[in-house]
Amino acid sequence: MRGMQGGARRAFGSLAGNRALVRVLAAYVMFGLTEAAVWIAMLVYAYGRGGAATAGLVAVAQLVPAAIVAPVAAGLADRRSPVSLLAGGYLAQAVGMAGTAVAIWAHAPLAAYGAAVVAATAVVATRPAQSALIPSVATTADQLTAANVVVGWLDAAGLAAAGLLTGVLISLAGVGSVFAVCAGLGLVAVLLTAGLSGPALTGPALSGPAPAGEPDPDTVTGEVGAGLRLAVSQPRLRLMLALLTADAVVVGALDLLFVILAIAVLKRPPGWTGYLNFGFGAGAVLAATASAVLVGRRLSRPIMAAALTFSAALA
Repeated sequence: MRGMQGGARRAFGSLAGNRALVRVLAAYVMFGLTEAAVWIAMLVYAYGRGGAATAGLVAVAQLVPAAIVAPVAAGLADRRSPVSLLAGGYLAQAVGMAGTAVAIWAHAPLAAYGAAVVAATAVVATRPAQSALIPSVATTADQLTAANVVVGWLDAAGLAAAGLLTGVLISLAGVGSVFAVCAGLGLVAVLLTAGLSGPALTGPALSGPAPAGEPDPDTVTGEVGAGLRLAVSQPRLRLMLALLTADAVVVGALDLLFVILAIAVLKRPPGWTGYLNFGFGAGAVLAATASAVLVGRRLSRPIMAAALTFSAALA
């Protein structure tokens, strides 16, 4: 335990002197809160309007455009300024969230669903842009390693905090307040990232020419196709993608199941959906903290143990 705590202190300490990196990570804190909070809130809103079927359809309506745009955003992060993509993505998310809040308060569900789709689609720009940006602002290998560790921890902590925030806001002021507050947090993220500057940050990513004899895609879609071909040709990569896909399917189903469990099974107010997500996120925080001991070890057995534990908990 002391070793883990000392490693965490060193990780955070190595970042303290890099203001640009701290600003990127602070913006990611805002993103972590808003991404999960508005997703939970929209499922609660859709469930209240038409039950589980409507909530499921709204979830799919948000995910399909996001899935289409995601590989394009990843390609743009390598070919264009990551600062512009990151700040622009945060701005689009804030606009979509604000529009959703206004539509909910105006009792216009179709407009609310449409604005939520905009916000959910803009979300996919954040992670690839940040992945391209962090190596540009990290000045040492230790800072880069520490930043990646912190990002993983923030993902888990954001899920827990978002569940608590959503539960409290829905209980006190209704679903629309969640989107309004998150729009404000999104604007804070814009302000934190838009001011970053420097030659390494504002120009196209310097990936260099393709090696002789290898295809040099001229378009983002060409890069996406090359990535898919690489994934198909590598057995270990295929396995990891299958595991991640299965995990995403189960976690996505749990988001809707938490709504049904809170309202229909436990007979609790809608805000309890957020509290159940807080419990799920708290477990993720513990897992992210404990996973530090796995660095440098073979991961097949821990992955299998995690999958079996997850399955047993669901059963």
